[in-house]
Amino acid sequence: EFSSGIPIRFNPEFTTTYTIVSITDDNGCNSSVNQTDSIVVNPLPVLTLNMPNFCTQDSSISLNYGRPFGGNYYVDGELTTFFDIENLEIETYQIKYDYTDSITSCFNTISTTVQINSSPYADFEFGPFPLDIDNPSVEFKNSSDYYNYTYWDLGDGTKLENLDEFTHLYSDTGRFIPQLFIENEYGCIDSIQKELYINPVFSIYIPTAFSPNEDGMNDNFGPYLRDGGWKRFEINIFNQWGEKIFNDENNPWDGKINEKYCPNGIYSYTIIVYDFLERIHTRTGSFSLIR
Repeated sequence: EFSSGIPIRFNPEFTTTYTIVSITDDNGCNSSVNQTDSIVVNPLPVLTLNMPNFCTQDSSISLNYGRPFGGNYYVDGELTTFFDIENLEIETYQIKYDYTDSITSCFNTISTTVQINSSPYADFEFGPFPLDIDNPSVEFKNSSDYYNYTYWDLGDGTKLENLDEFTHLYSDTGRFIPQLFIENEYGCIDSIQKELYINPVFSIYIPTAFSPNEDGMNDNFGPYLRDGGWKRFEINIFNQWGEKIFNDENNPWDGKINEKYCPNGIYSYTIIVYDFLERIHTRTGSFSLIR
């Protein structure tokens, strides 16, 4: 600063070296100086704040979208590290990120707006019941809310789009997991899955007599289960006095007790059959043993 009290000001935009060659006062007197110095200009930190919009079904989050890391976040002017989506209203929020470079102490700020949008609600119904391989045609009905796109995965390899009501024919028995995915105009999504069983159809036939004589014909007594819909069965045989003489699972009776054939006569039974859904089918009755 000169004796006149007028400072010399430099406003470089980047780091530069300067030389004062001479100084001339108000009277025109000139003095040689030839003094060289430098001015260091540190750049402002370059900030980014890439935040998406959110949906009401999203979880609350810690704020970590600003780059470089280490700055402060403000949601609608309030200093915070947490964006509490689960407890915020459906509206637009102002997010500001301030950052100070720890080396240069240079400061910068950036802001963006973030919208919390309403989410859709996924649900569907299916029927009619009972569903079995004789009636494998299933009606599906979309009962979702607030959506504009649907995608179905019916659990047997079938995929469908943008259908709200339709009928699908399953070609096999078993357990299937149909799923429905929906989306609304804001890109918010929801999904739901349910269990569906196509039951086999089977019949139980129990003979009224058998002849355990080792001729290879009708030598065992037990249920005849057709069409593969059963999982297991239990068999109990009683003699004429109601005493249990045989009990087993998944094996018919060969007419013997302690390796000896029982005498001819009328015997009674209780047979319990479990289908593949563990539902119980009980049969009781009597039969003749004829050797």
